[in-house]
Amino acid sequence: MCVCLQLECCGSASYEDWYDIDWSGSGVSQSVPLSCCNHTATATQCATDDIYPTVCYVMMMMMMMMMMVIINVLEVMVIKALVGAVV
Repeated sequence: MCVCLQLECCGSASYEDWYDIDWSGSGVSQSVPLSCCNHTATATQCATDDIYPTVCYVMMMMMMMMMMVIINVLEVMVIKALVGAVV
């Protein structure tokens, strides 16, 4: 599944990042893939108002930071359990 759909985001710096890429296989166009469009978009096109406003870079960084916090919490719990088992 596309990251755009899961994180509700579009592009790296802007949705316009897609404008210079032949993402559809039919040549470069001034459009974005439907995965960048929210639920109000039609099946064939996506108006600018329907494009997810958040860029995927920001969403990916936020997701990675949350995962790092979870890993750190689990690490502390394991260390405490190991120290408690030794004492």
